[in-house]
Amino acid sequence: MAKILFKKEIYSFEKDCADEFGEYHWYFRIYRCFSINGISYSVETSDMFTNQKKLRDCLDTAIEHLERKNPRYYRLKENVVNKGLFNKLW
Repeated sequence: MAKILFKKEIYSFEKDCADEFGEYHWYFRIYRCFSINGISYSVETSDMFTNQKKLRDCLDTAIEHLERKNPRYYRLKENVVNKGLFNKLW
């Protein structure tokens, strides 16, 4: 993909959430992007970003990522690293 010159937000959802690791802000945004190569679409969440030519492919990638590695996974990983527990797991 070429460098994105301009992007226009076409959908946005934001929510303050809480889990066993504390509170966090989660968001999901869809953009129509313009570059030298033409129009593409981007999906951005709190923990990932994808840019593809077709909106359907972009959404499929984002949903698959959210299904396999939801924000709770990253929050657990961050918590384990911050407390130094990863050294004790070996």
